Amino acid sequence: MKPFCLLLAICCALSAQWLETTINLPDASRPYALCYNSTDDKVYVADYNTDSVTIINGATNAIITTISTGDQPYAFCYNSTDNRVYCLNTGAAQNISVIDGASNVIVATIPAGPYAQQLCYNPQDNKVYCSNMYGNNVTVIDGAANSVIDTVPTGSGPEQLFYYAPANEVYCTNEVGMSVTVINGATNDVTATITGTAPSMFCGNPHDNKVYGANTNPSNVVITDGASHAIIDTVAGIMQPTAVVYNEHNNKVYVNNRTGTPSSIKTIDGTTNQVVDSISVAGPTTALCYNRYTNKLFTEDAGHCWLSVIDCGTNMLLKTIGVDSTPYSCMVWNPADNRVYVGCWMMVPWASSGVSIVRDSGGAIEETPGRERGATSAQPTIIRGVLNLQSAGAGTVPQPGASDALGLSRAALLDISGRKVMALKPGANDVSRLAPGVYFVLEAQAQATRRFLVAK
Repeated sequence: MKPFCLLLAICCALSAQWLETTINLPDASRPYALCYNSTDDKVYVADYNTDSVTIINGATNAIITTISTGDQPYAFCYNSTDNRVYCLNTGAAQNISVIDGASNVIVATIPAGPYAQQLCYNPQDNKVYCSNMYGNNVTVIDGAANSVIDTVPTGSGPEQLFYYAPANEVYCTNEVGMSVTVINGATNDVTATITGTAPSMFCGNPHDNKVYGANTNPSNVVITDGASHAIIDTVAGIMQPTAVVYNEHNNKVYVNNRTGTPSSIKTIDGTTNQVVDSISVAGPTTALCYNRYTNKLFTEDAGHCWLSVIDCGTNMLLKTIGVDSTPYSCMVWNPADNRVYVGCWMMVPWASSGVSIVRDSGGAIEETPGRERGATSAQPTIIRGVLNLQSAGAGTVPQPGASDALGLSRAALLDISGRKVMALKPGANDVSRLAPGVYFVLEAQAQATRRFLVAK
């Protein structure tokens, strides 16, 4: 595993605002997935029924264009290294459309395996992964060349994919075989097979090096050690969970209690693995979206026309927001403009399709270094505007209040999901335009030590 550092940028206070607008799409569109392009501040909508992708300007909320893709666009991932969006088309052709982020033009079409399910991106090795349920394998794509470079055998019925940045590994759920295949990001080899669990969603906790999987059958959350891949705990009493997210500010994990009564979001402590809170929400939820600027969690209720907003600092239901149509299980956060996008459509008949946009610009948090953290050898450092990288071996990570310097070279900055947001060079790196939040400084060599960098 390559070493990394953690950077929490400065937050700024803004005034509150909620439902901003709804972008109407053709009634039959049926938005099925959303994706955010951090380079060009664009949001992509997979229009499943109309075989197209709608591209939205993140700053103005205007539709830039709609482009034709393959049959039934179903899933996305974003390649931040080459500024490309990969769109999985699950119709008869079973292929992947590669969209150039700058020009909005399809620049390549890549074959997928039989009954392809999901995509994910590995920023460290610039690879895209596609799970193929009927092929019992994962296709590995070179992000630079847009060509298939490997096919990795998995268990039976591979579906969900998750990239865990600290270990540079891809987790793949084998739905039929009730197992998880762990793939090495560098070599494409199978690192481990975790049996007895088949999560419908994953999230990672880099502070405690844990991976969480939400299982609908049986209903629980399985916690895996990120180093050994051993199951270290199972959290029961959570009904049919389909979404799980990590909150780096207080080291908590949030999971939807989808069919529980009353409808609620369970909070799991990242250190103890215990459920420490249950937050009642408006209705059964199927998707979660976390805004790390304001430390709020957005939940959508697929059975009614509303969203719930939770203050993660107090674990209180803050707001219930009405939207124009029934939300489907797709949400994405735009950190540049601090907006949350929700795909909405009526199931039968196709009465309406659209994307509701929520502007959450209030309640910015102030992080307290070391709050709710266990003992660790990492020491916090404040980064303000400029991140200075010394040449390798020239220094170590300073203590709080020292200079904002790291003795690293050939580094990259990753966001909390493991997506590369910028390359870093020795000397001064301007990070003032980055969205506030948690980032990893990842060195391409193996000399640096792991450190946490935390800013107020």
